[in-house]
Amino acid sequence: MKRIFLIGLFLVSFLPLLLGQEAVEDLLHQGIEYHDAGRYSQAITTYEKALRIDPEAVEVIYELSLSLLENGNYYASIEYCDKMLDRNDKFAILAYNTKGSCLNYLGKGDEAIDVYLEGIQKEPEFYLTYYNLGLAYFAKGEYTEAGEAFVVCLDLNPEYAGAHLN
Repeated sequence: MKRIFLIGLFLVSFLPLLLGQEAVEDLLHQGIEYHDAGRYSQAITTYEKALRIDPEAVEVIYELSLSLLENGNYYASIEYCDKMLDRNDKFAILAYNTKGSCLNYLGKGDEAIDVYLEGIQKEPEFYLTYYNLGLAYFAKGEYTEAGEAFVVCLDLNPEYAGAHLN
């Protein structure tokens, strides 16, 4: 009887955590649907709800940074990217790319290039960082450097259409 009581107590103590995680997952998927439909403001609101449940949900933080980028809220997106970069987990390379894109849109090409180069040092095999680096060089009129970055992108992912076009 004592064992059944302890097991029940154990399950009851973790139930809110499990339900909270399920709610975060549901909100994450709902936010992604809004984002994919171009409804960025609704996606942002949905991700913010998820973060009120779990402020450390790194995938939610990443998706929020993307929706903020697409919504033109570059500085807010950069703040969330910095949170991911502080954690240095599997989403860090994506944060380098999102942050660099924000800086590029803000007309801070040199800073964007620095961010991409830092990302490349951390994850030298991630093709998308080279592509974004190429775009940043291209925007500055540094066509040789842009071409070199696009070539490396294609070496890593020969089927990436954007790099072929550029």
